[in-house]
Amino acid sequence: MVDSTHTKEYRAALRKEKKENSHKAQYSVGTNLLNWAYFGTANLEASASLGNHFSAFAGGKYNSWNFETKAFKEVYNKQITGYAGIKWWPWFVNTGWWVGAKAQYSDFSTAGIMSSYQRDGVAVGAGLSGGYTFMMGRHFNLDLGIGVWGG
Repeated sequence: MVDSTHTKEYRAALRKEKKENSHKAQYSVGTNLLNWAYFGTANLEASASLGNHFSAFAGGKYNSWNFETKAFKEVYNKQITGYAGIKWWPWFVNTGWWVGAKAQYSDFSTAGIMSSYQRDGVAVGAGLSGGYTFMMGRHFNLDLGIGVWGG
């Protein structure tokens, strides 16, 4: 038999905790280390919680660097990219598993990376992603995720 007093107290404690945490706005700022390693692409992303299970994010990438190889061939991945989207967190915002969707705009110029041809253009599209967030400390998290986008 379940003790109804214990169950009522537990539910009341959960409601109190949820109420105490519901007014707290959670903001975060981050960067993608793999983008920095990929031709020094500077990037920054900011996000804000929209309750316990959703967050909105926006960010951008910038790269204007040219690299020369030993054969005097130019290699670059110039870009100006902006994106915005939303993430769903099954547990709580900024903890555990998440899935996301985004819209993205990119003005790019690429040469010498996969082929010797230069490609220039504008790309507009949408993407899906998913991952896991590890809480490393009170003010530091590590996100591991994977995503695709097309347009």
